Amino acid sequence: MDVDTRLWAVCKYRNPDSGNTWYYVDPANSSWRNGWIYSGNVQVGSGTIRNC
Repeated sequence: MDVDTRLWAVCKYRNPDSGNTWYYVDPANSSWRNGWIYSGNVQVGSGTIRNC
């Protein structure tokens, strides 16, 4: 199921073993909790995201 929710990416982490990138996110105006999300599940908008 696709769900459109705007997330604030606090920082990103690239797993050195797999090469996958993960974002630590803070959902804006949502009852969702903060947490990690795989980069393949998001569309990145504008701006720079710092490393964790």
